[in-house]
Amino acid sequence: MLVNQRVAESQLGRTESVTLIDEIHVLAMVYIFAIALAGIWSQILFDRNRQEEAVRFDVRGLWITTLSYVALNLALVWKAAVQG
Repeated sequence: MLVNQRVAESQLGRTESVTLIDEIHVLAMVYIFAIALAGIWSQILFDRNRQEEAVRFDVRGLWITTLSYVALNLALVWKAAVQG
């Protein structure tokens, strides 16, 4: 992720303010961390012989994560488009 951010900076130039690319990268990093925590919790459930609950948690998490990530990215792009 950090390498991707550095490549974007080299292509677009470095700025002192937070750019749309920076905001998207931070959002992605937050989601990666949250997904890692959710994966740990799901593994704990699975190891405690609560497989059905772990599967429900995974499926629910898949949809919540996907829809919220797309919505938040669209909101960031919309905000950047409106601000110019």
